Amino acid sequence: MSVHDGSIGSLLKGLRTHALDFVIAHQDAAASPKDLIETPLFDSTTRKGMELLFLQMGRRPVSASLECLSVLANATILRNTDAIAIAAVPTAELFVSSGMLARLPLELPLIFGHISLFAQPTKAGKAKDDYFVQCVKEAAEELGTQYR
Repeated sequence: MSVHDGSIGSLLKGLRTHALDFVIAHQDAAASPKDLIETPLFDSTTRKGMELLFLQMGRRPVSASLECLSVLANATILRNTDAIAIAAVPTAELFVSSGMLARLPLELPLIFGHISLFAQPTKAGKAKDDYFVQCVKEAAEELGTQYR
């Protein structure tokens, strides 16, 4: 087994050209590819992760929130308000090292978003492929129950 990292577009292209057997990726439910088999694995939101973080700290979750994937929009909001944001460590470090933002010493609980396993329709019914899908689903269920 080998693992490839890339954008959803490049990974799904690799799946369609049979360069990849399966793709596990964050996927917008509204943009699910119709030519592939999709098996949903996780479905939680960043908001849920933030609520868990506040509860773990013994605090009441905030009542107002904004979810935005734009790094530039988030940076602008953070510079002009007293808001907090979640970012991937490399992105956060870029802004922290430039002096634009400060990083809070907090670690979020696992947040998955909409994660699915994608496969070509020709993969269904093959014993080794079905076994792999079963293993992935079991692992996802085990992880998912820890953070619900």
